Amino acid sequence: MTLAFSSSDDLLQQIGESVEEGLSNIDFSQVEQASSPFLQNFADCMRRVINGEFTSADGYFQALLSLFNQSLAEILPSLAAVFCIVVICGVARSMSDGLISPDTANAVSFVGVAVTVFSLCALAASLYRQVSDMVNSVAALSQAAMPVLLTLVIAGGGSAVSSVCQPSMVVFSSVIIQCVQSFLLPLSVVAMVFSAVSCLSGNFRVTKLAQFVRSAGAWVLGVLFTGYSAVTSVQGITAASIDGVSFRAARFAAKNYVPILGGYLSDGLDVVAAGTSLIKNSFGAVSMGVIALMAVGPVVSLTCANLGLQALAAVTQPVAEEGHVNLLTSLAKCLTFLIALVVAVAFMFCVPVTVAILCAGEAV
Repeated sequence: MTLAFSSSDDLLQQIGESVEEGLSNIDFSQVEQASSPFLQNFADCMRRVINGEFTSADGYFQALLSLFNQSLAEILPSLAAVFCIVVICGVARSMSDGLISPDTANAVSFVGVAVTVFSLCALAASLYRQVSDMVNSVAALSQAAMPVLLTLVIAGGGSAVSSVCQPSMVVFSSVIIQCVQSFLLPLSVVAMVFSAVSCLSGNFRVTKLAQFVRSAGAWVLGVLFTGYSAVTSVQGITAASIDGVSFRAARFAAKNYVPILGGYLSDGLDVVAAGTSLIKNSFGAVSMGVIALMAVGPVVSLTCANLGLQALAAVTQPVAEEGHVNLLTSLAKCLTFLIALVVAVAFMFCVPVTVAILCAGEAV
């Protein structure tokens, strides 16, 4: 005996009622608080995703272009000031060759590079704050969103997947975020300091030390990213297969071994599972969208600053002193590491969320 629907509209209505009931029973307060700077209403955005109401690609492109213009407006004054300082110091040094003593020329070069360093400090501090705030925001969203997502995974029959996602998110929220905040971010500052010191004068020979610090940070980030992503993905795919078999076995048992009401139970289980899957998938999709919003701002700012510094080094090289060119190039490399850090942190959050979303395809 099966549960008969008069039409597909009745089935969609049943699923819609199941979705609305599920959304009304979920406490989104902590998730709303964590995502409020980037999203006005988390639950409403989930409803739009479930209903297939997506923003057009033109809207995303316009938002990205607006963010790019805003970043350029904030960074260009600092880059213009550095350009003027580098050109003036380079021209003054070339015009003074043979007119002043070598010691005086070295002193002038030192002062010029020092002024350039101080001019770049405000830009570097602003970019560092953006990255630090992004990491803190990701940590807050992770702590708020993962309990809800794991509850939805378990409600949808993904007990094995939840056993993978739960420890992986604990590792991400505690170990990896703490490592980024306490080690990798300060290490990037150390790399910037060594890069600046190495360019102040030829007597400060710490160029290789600056390269070592950047390389060490890149290796640590690469090991964390690769190990965490690989283990979570492999375990999650395996667990999703197990949950899919368990769910289909439970549905088969309810339909064939429960007398009289077995068909009703099986079809009702399908409706509940479909509604839970829709809620879980939309929750995961919106969460990853919020992470993208958190990451895109720092990435755009860092990219603009990185390209701007490289462009300055290339344009001013014919007239600038070697110390200025090395300083701009070294700082651009440090910003490249920060870009990789932001992308890695955002992607590592998305790995268990993606595993939780994919487990629906195995179960339903």
